Amino acid sequence: FDAQALYLKDILRIQVAPENDEAGAPTVPTPSQMDAALRAELGLDMQSLLDVVDDLSELAFASPSALGVLPEGECIKRIACAGRISISAARRLVDRFALRSRDVFENPPEGLDQNDVLPWRVGRRYSYIARPLVCVESGGRTMVYWGPRHLFSSVRQTLLQVAQGRFRGQSEEMESFQGRLKHLRGEQFGDQVAR
Repeated sequence: FDAQALYLKDILRIQVAPENDEAGAPTVPTPSQMDAALRAELGLDMQSLLDVVDDLSELAFASPSALGVLPEGECIKRIACAGRISISAARRLVDRFALRSRDVFENPPEGLDQNDVLPWRVGRRYSYIARPLVCVESGGRTMVYWGPRHLFSSVRQTLLQVAQGRFRGQSEEMESFQGRLKHLRGEQFGDQVAR
């Protein structure tokens, strides 16, 4: 995948001609600004994230069932290699995209709230749509399962949320990027109403 093309064609849907402010900085968020926010939030930029999706998808499609299955440790190493990131960054990425079993259904995992686990809520951060890696414990070992099409769809949805200002991130950089997008969309709406 070409992350730059995906950003410009498919993700960035801001109907404002790229302009510069008084200091010469672009008013429309650029791919490099989104990359900086993604690096702060997920540990890698858009192209590296898509490289990870590519690698895991190829692995899954190569199996007879077209289902990806790896022990968690091997999956983390493979993600680190494909994304050109450290093992700890790959572990954080797996934790961000992994769906794990919980003892009590209503209790959200650490860092999430009740709205992220209740099935009738829209935009849950702890749903199969948002977490395409399913971790299953068996015999003292954790296996990671994923479908390649769903993996791509889920990551694409995450990137769309980031680019449209709808992503609920935790890093300062991501919150700043999201705030800038929301402000720009508000200005767009105001301009359209004023016409």
